Amino acid sequence: MALDQESKALAEAVGLMPQTAAADLFGEGETAEDARWFDRERLSQDKLRSIEARHLPSGKRLFRNQIRAVDELAAAIETATGKGGEHRTNLDPKLLEQNARAGEVLAAAIAGHAQVTTDVAAINQRLTALSRRDDARFFAAEVREIQAHVDKSLRLGQSSRGGWHQAGVSINGAKTWLDRLESDLKQIDAMPGGWRALATDRRDLPSKARAAIDQRAFRAARLMTAERCDPRDAIAMSRRAEQAIAAGCPETSALMNERVRRELLKQHPQSIVDALTRMLRMEGTADRDDAIAVLKIMTRLPSAMATQLAEAGVTILPSPGGPANAAPDCFLTDLGDHAAGFFSQTDRTILVKTTHAPANAHAVVADVTTPLHEAAHAYEFISGRYTHRDADFVAARDKDLAQGHVVEGRDDYFREPDEHLHSNPVKEAFVQSLAMYLIGDRRWPAMHAHWHEKFSAKSPASGR
Repeated sequence: MALDQESKALAEAVGLMPQTAAADLFGEGETAEDARWFDRERLSQDKLRSIEARHLPSGKRLFRNQIRAVDELAAAIETATGKGGEHRTNLDPKLLEQNARAGEVLAAAIAGHAQVTTDVAAINQRLTALSRRDDARFFAAEVREIQAHVDKSLRLGQSSRGGWHQAGVSINGAKTWLDRLESDLKQIDAMPGGWRALATDRRDLPSKARAAIDQRAFRAARLMTAERCDPRDAIAMSRRAEQAIAAGCPETSALMNERVRRELLKQHPQSIVDALTRMLRMEGTADRDDAIAVLKIMTRLPSAMATQLAEAGVTILPSPGGPANAAPDCFLTDLGDHAAGFFSQTDRTILVKTTHAPANAHAVVADVTTPLHEAAHAYEFISGRYTHRDADFVAARDKDLAQGHVVEGRDDYFREPDEHLHSNPVKEAFVQSLAMYLIGDRRWPAMHAHWHEKFSAKSPASGR
């Protein structure tokens, strides 16, 4: 891995790389002595100011948080050792460990920044090559979205609560979209006559109408090669994608949404499928399998509820591996990358983590209740009614608690507030019990009976 000159200058000046890391990243220059984590002279505030002022004008901006941590620990060591350093042997081992960790974090940030820089250059080179195609205008919007994802990754790398590692995770989304686009183009080029074979009956039309037909044919060709469907179906899918794009759906999602819709319609009613795919957005490295894994479970929602969510502008993000994949900005919240899913009230987004099972490589959700749990959060928020406070539900929850059905340990999240996530156990039990009801889980019998009564009453949310 080759570091850019600014990153290398910073690392050499700070001297925070262990010998092995220095050799891997630089291939020269660093020694074991240079890399000692708690060398007071190498970590002094004066040295860091020198780096920021002379060696690396932008270093303070790129690595300001990591440098601040090293700076603060250097001051602590200075205080503990005295100016001459004669009391170094009396240093608290925890302080030295913290100092070492601060150095490791800075080193990782430098390496992550270098990798992201390399990835961005490679992506730009590939996009430049694609721009030379005579049909580049038909995927120009997709290219803009890829570039926007790259920009988002760079912002994440420089954010105070993000980091270059997270930026590297995020930029994989841009790579995935670009890989998908290049693969589609390769398959289209292999078609007899290419995409133009689908652009018929256009000779006597004005130029604007011809351009619209060409765009539709180009999208249809991509769908036809991906789904192995006949031209008539592909053109119908292309028309729906065109309408979705006109309504604000990103180009990178619209075609994939049509592919997901086609698969779900094999087993589920059109009303629920249309509502769910209208909300679907493809971000990060999410693919068709990830989307199907999430939406298949969400087809258990009442169609009236799903339609209300779609009309309120809710979006659904499948996210392989964790939230950072599809929504890197989640690192700017307290959720971190451990969550199986969440609903963001700010941008009305339901995010669901997926994993790929080794046995068959198909995507699965981490917890079968998660998509429905988060959809219930979204519905309560959108409806504007705090239905978890309903007396009937509170009484049902209290009954299940009293009878030991909400089990200590396993169900603590639904029994007591979570200080870290600032959760409300009554609200969480409300949405979880709805999710459990929809999948037929009867572990909380009183709450299950509550939902059975609600759905039997044919309330607006229960309509199919």
